[in-house]
Amino acid sequence: MSIDMSGYSSRYKKIQVYRLSYITPGHDAEVSLIYDGDIKSQNNSFVLNDIGIDPLQKLSMEEFAAMSGLILIPQTIEQN
Repeated sequence: MSIDMSGYSSRYKKIQVYRLSYITPGHDAEVSLIYDGDIKSQNNSFVLNDIGIDPLQKLSMEEFAAMSGLILIPQTIEQN
């Protein structure tokens, strides 16, 4: 995953990255904090390879929504 950091001020020194995994269609996602640390920017991008990183913390959707201000509604795109 690469995040373009060119539009952000250099005063930001830390970043938190969350993984949202939808295991069962139509149900809440599993929310995991997978990075909480310094922004190590290369060419105005922050790069993190999530290859199944063990989470630092797991949150409920309610906790994530309260903290982030985002309300996510899962929708099924395709079901086999």
